[in-house]
Amino acid sequence: MNTKDLDYFMSLVELRKYTRVAATFSVSQPAVTQAVKRLEREFEVELVTQDRAHQQTHITRAGQLLYKNAQKINKQLQLAHVEINDAKQERIKFGLPPIIGMLYFPQVAGKLLKSGILQQTDVVETGSGHLISALKKRRN
Repeated sequence: MNTKDLDYFMSLVELRKYTRVAATFSVSQPAVTQAVKRLEREFEVELVTQDRAHQQTHITRAGQLLYKNAQKINKQLQLAHVEINDAKQERIKFGLPPIIGMLYFPQVAGKLLKSGILQQTDVVETGSGHLISALKKRRN
């Protein structure tokens, strides 16, 4: 499955016009149509119906289910890009609240030092609320 096909399909669900989707992605309208047809072949179900008399695009129940799952797939792909990009970095960012930093971190610091990981680690000591907020910003 081509993830670009899913992007076109999700945009079609939102915009309801093949020509608008094509313009959004700077592709031809037949390219969008073919993407939807490929998805329909893959899932062996009709995802979109056209009411030509009223010039309306209807998304079938299967199409709505695919849209919901495609949103999840896209979020997972974005997360994978972030994690893989982070893995390329030579430094490890390690955040911990002050109480944990004082009470527990010294117990593991020696092991991290022996393994060579501590030298690659940037420790950030701040409140747990701030750490959670920073994580959420990084992942969204």
